[in-house]
Parts: sequence; structure tokens; C-alpha cells
Amino acid sequence: MGATIDISKYVYFLPVVILQAHVSNSALYTTYSIEADRTCTINGLQPRVLKVSSKSGAIVEENSYFDRHSLSGKYPYKCSFIVDANSNLGIIAVIQEMKLRRDEDTHECIDYVQFRHSNYITVPFVDISVQHKEERPWGAKICGKVDAKKPDISSFNIADATKEKMLPSAFVDREGKIDVRIYVANVTRSADTELDLKIAFTAYQPCSDVSSPLYKKCSTPICIWHEYFNDGILNCPYTTCADEGGCQLYVEAGFRHGTGLATKIMVGAVAGIFTMFIVFVLFLWVFRHCAICWNSPTTSAQNTTQMRPVPTAEEIQPTAPPGSPSIDKDLPPSYESLFPNP
Repeated sequence: MGATIDISKYVYFLPVVILQAHVSNSALYTTYSIEADRTCTINGLQPRVLKVSSKSGAIVEENSYFDRHSLSGKYPYKCSFIVDANSNLGIIAVIQEMKLRRDEDTHECIDYVQFRHSNYITVPFVDISVQHKEERPWGAKICGKVDAKKPDISSFNIADATKEKMLPSAFVDREGKIDVRIYVANVTRSADTELDLKIAFTAYQPCSDVSSPLYKKCSTPICIWHEYFNDGILNCPYTTCADEGGCQLYVEAGFRHGTGLATKIMVGAVAGIFTMFIVFVLFLWVFRHCAICWNSPTTSAQNTTQMRPVPTAEEIQPTAPPGSPSIDKDLPPSYESLFPNP
């Protein structure tokens, strides 16, 4: 009989393994809810500052605030904060999940997220650092639906679709400080409209400054801590999604490029299928034609006369004309010659 293994004793360790995996991931990120006072500044006061380091990122997300509020009040929802990294580090912001409204007619954002290089700049002065405020423009409004691992590349050219391009829903700051603004309009949403938001912030180092093998490349200029790779959160800001094993690129059917990448992909696919069909038909025709040629006798074989051997002199017999009587030398003598008349 084969030996049996009692697996019941291993079952007790399963919750421990799951808990360790959860703690390991949680240790990489500090999670902030946009409902919490420690995250958002709503009344125009100086924004809250969320800290990140090379081994500890931040996740800002909406849990159930939008579901519990009708958003049809007197004022829109506004949230602003600053994400700050340690010195000599840059910051990457990548929207992981987003469902914010867009006007169906004008395609303008009703709700949106914006990033910018922070107005609050720390400038070294002698032996101290002085914080200096400098007005900087906000980036483009980001809205609609976003899935970090399925980035929308509608705005890309067909030749650039698979190249290492910055994600439309990502932002990189080399100085290590990002201003963030979240805006949700006081417009009543329909019952089937779902709002959602989740943003990950990751500190990075320039790869040229990294000597430790524990840092991995997002791209040539950007390196992040190795534990950010394959942790379920997209940290790298490029369409290659290097830290999560690659992205599933897609094109959102919509307004931005009606004759752009989506149309080109469709036309290219149809043209490719049609071309393959034509080549296949030609191949069958050529194959059939050649098979007929190989199996049928050739014209030269049909018209060729067989060559007979040349007769010798002994074999040549003179032939009489058609009208002359034939002469037979072996005939018996006639009666008159044998019995002449007396």
C-alpha cells in the first residue's frame, strides 16, 4: 500500500501564509481614504502632505463616499493634497482604477483628477532648506474609465502603440513632490453610474544613481524597489507595465480619434485577412494547375512518330504499279506448252 499523507496539520498554517502575504503587501503601502481628514484639504487650507519613501509607497482611494452621497448638493466635492518623497527621490503617480463621469455630448470631464509639479519647492540655502512657493500649471484633466493594467492607447499613433510610452493616467515628478486635485461635480448621477478612484504613489531613484541590485528598472531612467514588482499594483508609469508582467493594451471606443488607432487596427486586420485569403486561393490554383500538367501526356509525346530501323538492300522489294499484273515465277507451265496441237 502507498503511504498516506495527513494534510490536516498543514491547514492550520494556511491563514498564517495568507496573513503574511497581506502584511507584506501592506508594509509596502500606506493606504489613505479620501474621506479622511488626514488626506484631503477641502476648505482651501494648506494641503495635507502624504509621505512616501523608496520602500514605502502610498495608495489614495475612494471606499464608499460617492455611494453614500447623492452629489447633488450645493457645492462640488473638492479634495487636494501633496505627495512628498524623501530627498533625492522622484515620485510616480499611477491611477489604478477610476470611474469618473464624462459628458456624452461634449466629452468634457464632469469629474476629474489632476496632477502637477508641486508649487511648494524645497530649496537648499546654506545649511538649511527653505520652502518656496512657485505657481505652476495643472496637468490635463483625467476622467472616464481607467484600468491600470489595460491602458487606453487611443491617443497613440499606430507605430507607437507598443513602444515604451507614458501612460495617459500616470504622472512623474523628478523633484519628489506632486500636487493632486480631485474634483467631483454636484451633478446628480444616474442609478447605474458607478464612481470609483484609486491612485498609487511610488518613490523612485534615477537608475544612474543606483548601485544596489535590489532596485529594478521600470525603464532606463527609472528604478524602483524590487518588492514593488508583481505585487498587484502597477508602479511603473509606462505602457510596458514592466513591474507587473506587461499590460493588455486596448483602445476605448470613443471620441478622441475616430480615424485613429482603433480604425487603423480594424482596417489592418480586415486587409490582412483578405490578403491571406487571396494568397490561399492563388496557392490552390497553382497547385491544381501543376498537378494537371504533371498527370497529363505532353503535346510532344502525342505528336512524336516512332522511328523504324532503315531496311537493308535484301529487304527492299520492287513494287509494280497498281495497274500492272503481278508476275509469279513459280507458276506451273501452261497446258498449251505441254500439249501442243498436232
